[in-house]
Amino acid sequence: MATTYIDDVLIKLRRQYSLDETVSALNKRLTEIEIKLGQANSYIDELEYEKNQKSLKNGGQEWFEKYSKLKERFEKLEKELNSDDKYFEISYKNKLLIVQNKKLTNQLQKNK
Repeated sequence: MATTYIDDVLIKLRRQYSLDETVSALNKRLTEIEIKLGQANSYIDELEYEKNQKSLKNGGQEWFEKYSKLKERFEKLEKELNSDDKYFEISYKNKLLIVQNKKLTNQLQKNK
């Protein structure tokens, strides 16, 4: 057994590897690392998917209620804005009518 240990481990430690052997060993190690990285990314994606599913199940209704309330508030504000526009439009028309009324009264007074 001592000879197999010496043959397998110690001789390999002292051996000078050729460039091809070194490159192939590095490529093999790189491939192993890329596989592990792919597995880790897949696991992260799986965990994020589960997190999103749980948040939709647990918090989805709460989020929808908040969204509905915000939508109602936005619609109310939009209605008020539109009513303000109508108010300004009516007040502008009213001012024009007042100006026209003054012109007509001035013309009537001149004609008398």
